[in-house]
Amino acid sequence: MNKDYNNTENQKFVLLGTKIPVKTSKDDKLLIEAFNRVKEKIEAIDEQASQASKMQVTLLAAMNLAGELIEREKKDVPAEISQQIRQRVEDLTLKLKQLEV
Repeated sequence: MNKDYNNTENQKFVLLGTKIPVKTSKDDKLLIEAFNRVKEKIEAIDEQASQASKMQVTLLAAMNLAGELIEREKKDVPAEISQQIRQRVEDLTLKLKQLEV
């Protein structure tokens, strides 16, 4: 199990040192998988672009993930799965934008 995931209804994820509270069911494995994917992208970019701000790193990760989504859509991934992925990316992007304030 992910060390940044607490098994309760009010989850707290940590990205770039920022805690992100998320309300979800404790069985929401898709959210955990999405978080891990986003975290991996952010950490990889953060290592390569050490001079980039947290916002730049986050935006680059979002762009990379969106690019992957578009590639999958072009490979005829079922529309339902693509929509689920798109929704998760949008949800995480919204939560990150809320942290900017």
